[in-house]
Amino acid sequence: MRDFQEKTIIITGGGGGIGSAMARHIASRGGLVAVFDRDPNAAEKTVSAIKAEGGTAQAFACDITVRDQVEQAVANTEKAFGSIVASPREVVRG
Repeated sequence: MRDFQEKTIIITGGGGGIGSAMARHIASRGGLVAVFDRDPNAAEKTVSAIKAEGGTAQAFACDITVRDQVEQAVANTEKAFGSIVASPREVVRG
């Protein structure tokens, strides 16, 4: 299993099925998870689940089809967790 200890990972669509599962998995391996979703309530639900399991995560309302929202969410992620290490593509490739 890959170790994500103290690495900041962005999960887009983190409020839904696969994205939520991926976010929870990474958090369970020590990752600092930025949950991006256009539905802030869905993102918060994932974050609550991660925190209940002892992980670290923060929700960011973000429609990834809107560049300004992505740039703002990335900037806010860096403020919250520091440098971003990976996005889902890098995580899957391992």
